[in-house]
Amino acid sequence: MVNDAPQFWRDERLPFVETRAIEDGRKLCYSLHSHEFFSIGAITAGTSTYINGDQHLQVNTGDVVIINPQQVHGCNPIGDQRWAYIMFYIDPNWLAMLQQENTGSKKTSAFIPFAQVISQDTELFSGLNQLYQVLTSSVCCHLEKQIALVDYFSNLPLRLGMASAPPLEINPKLERAAAFISAHCTESLTLEAICQVSALSPSYLIRSFKKRYGMTPHAYLVNQRIQYGHRLLRRGFPIAAAANESGFADQAHFQRTFKHLLAATPGQYQTPSSNK
Repeated sequence: MVNDAPQFWRDERLPFVETRAIEDGRKLCYSLHSHEFFSIGAITAGTSTYINGDQHLQVNTGDVVIINPQQVHGCNPIGDQRWAYIMFYIDPNWLAMLQQENTGSKKTSAFIPFAQVISQDTELFSGLNQLYQVLTSSVCCHLEKQIALVDYFSNLPLRLGMASAPPLEINPKLERAAAFISAHCTESLTLEAICQVSALSPSYLIRSFKKRYGMTPHAYLVNQRIQYGHRLLRRGFPIAAAANESGFADQAHFQRTFKHLLAATPGQYQTPSSNK
């Protein structure tokens, strides 16, 4: 029987990385969402849709998907076709350090977004699969895993290239609105409060926020709450406590929303397949 449950891997000695694998994703559906970390994954079987910002694509076996932090995205099955993948979630601060070391750039110590959202580079694909096997192996030692991670991600800037397109025009008022929502995501917010902080009218805020961040202020708030709860689960909080601390009305609401956005239950995420 094909396993359609997500398999998570993480190791407390390597806190900057975790992985997820799906053998059969035909029943998994994601709503558009974003993560605070950098994501890169390999499609190991089948075909699926892939939305990254305003790009609507189709990905197939052998493709590598690249998702910058806080970029709205989603992948979903096509009909009843099986598809499978492995995904890596990387702390952008750790990756920024490698970017700086391997590009010689001293202009910034912050993470620099990658230019591509999809790649058919066979070496990137095979390397990601090999890295997954090393990390999830009970035979490979900690040092071997460390070296494999640094080796693979050190080469990423050279193979993918940094974003060359001009950055989105920054609207300080929208930035203030997003920062306010993020900082107070566990609280009950009102549209009036967000408008007051950002000095924007409700109609302009909603229209412009969706254009800039790919979701409405409310959807952004919910996404931030899930990211907050995700961090608590990783730290070992019980599901009920994570739900309460994240601002959800109850555990059931948290569980439904978590699965809706991340296509996994909090319980599945809390129980990695291996942490060796």
